[in-house]
Amino acid sequence: MADDKLKILVVDDEDQLRDFLTAGLRSLGCQVKSTGGAAQGLEMIRQGLREDRWDVLVTDLNLADQDGVWLLKESKKLDPELVVLIITGYGSVESAVEALQLGAADYIQKPFKLETLKLKLDRSWQAQQLGRENRLLKRDLALYQIYDLFMGSPDREKLLNIALQSLNHITGNTAIKIKLSDGTHKSNPAWQDEFELYALQASLESKGTAYGMIYLKPLEGELGPDQRTGLALLAKNVSLVLENLDLVTNLKGKMEQLEAQRSDLLDSFKYAILGEIASSLVHEMRNPLSAITLGVEYFGMCIASDDKLQKALGSISKSVERLNMVLDNLSLYRRDSSDIKSTALLSDIVKKAAGLVNYYLAGKKVKIEVDHGEYENPVMVNQGQIQQALVGLLVFQGKKLGKGGDLKVTVKHQDDEMAVTMHSPSLVIDQAELAGMMEASLASWKPGRDLSVNLARRLLEENNCRLQIKSSPDRGTEFELNFTQRH
Repeated sequence: MADDKLKILVVDDEDQLRDFLTAGLRSLGCQVKSTGGAAQGLEMIRQGLREDRWDVLVTDLNLADQDGVWLLKESKKLDPELVVLIITGYGSVESAVEALQLGAADYIQKPFKLETLKLKLDRSWQAQQLGRENRLLKRDLALYQIYDLFMGSPDREKLLNIALQSLNHITGNTAIKIKLSDGTHKSNPAWQDEFELYALQASLESKGTAYGMIYLKPLEGELGPDQRTGLALLAKNVSLVLENLDLVTNLKGKMEQLEAQRSDLLDSFKYAILGEIASSLVHEMRNPLSAITLGVEYFGMCIASDDKLQKALGSISKSVERLNMVLDNLSLYRRDSSDIKSTALLSDIVKKAAGLVNYYLAGKKVKIEVDHGEYENPVMVNQGQIQQALVGLLVFQGKKLGKGGDLKVTVKHQDDEMAVTMHSPSLVIDQAELAGMMEASLASWKPGRDLSVNLARRLLEENNCRLQIKSSPDRGTEFELNFTQRH
């Protein structure tokens, strides 16, 4: 008992008994104060909540101004954690039992010895501490459930259910309502709408953003210090989960936006490929069609008197005209050559392209290094075409790498020009394949050959950029883009 240093308030209107109790409890190492009236005792308990809480109240059941049951009820309203020990005479045992039902820890019957009082105090205090530890464990379990939800995938409905269940554990017999700023709310069966006007409130707020409010209306007494601490901790954790939920929602939106942009860019690159294929087909077929047209005209002059052959040549001419119309339509798929060029920083274009490729090739690593000294010269380019070309080249190299390997992209000054290099130490391209990738037309194209490098080269050339590729077993592969026109 001496080590506990319990702070005990004694309330008894018999001076001699009060003095005996005070002296005896002090001899046990307790901090003791006493008073003779219930009203004064209640005021001392109220004052203790503001300064230093009482641990134990020892009160006689029969007092001059009020009975001990009244003091028990009122003191428990102020401090539910207060341990109350009732002193009673032989004829008032039934009232003492009633006091136990109302929350008293124990009662002691007159006359009693100090040793008996000490035993009752020890047992009551230990029971109170065990109960408190049990409530704290329930509170910690509730907070852990909220924290576990915070670390996982937050769900608003699940969060409200767990928070409501946790508040029931923490606060006991209390009407509860959780109301979020979007109008979503949950309440327990004890809640009534009119409680919101005068209920205890705990704000759900994180980093200046208000997410809602917790409303509590204790149905018996008031919340104790541990309960208020648990409420504050739970409100904080719920706010963190709501903040996390907003972040996840925003992140999903950003990822969907990024995916849409990536899809648009890849579609744009595909259209560019189709345009280049169509343009190359038109170019490759115009020459033989011109020869056929001239041949038909020449043979028509040679066999002017043969009606059957003239009719056959006429059919050939009509077929050639239809084929020319098809080629004219194909040429409409050619990329618009009037795209506007503007000044831009290559590092900005490279970062956008590499970011898209890094997302598209989920298993690859693209490291961006901007090496341009104190400043970077802008270039006059069609930014969309350059980005398409970069995406095509990076995707080509990423696919060639298979699983594993790095792509290092660098923007730098080189020979008074701006240059972009793409270096992959582990990628080696056969020289024959390397030569085939750089061909300018589709005349020698074969099924299975990748056209992305060829088409990227053509996009770059339209922006006054030279593309060079070097590959060797000891140094890997390096794509070098040199921009000769600067703004």
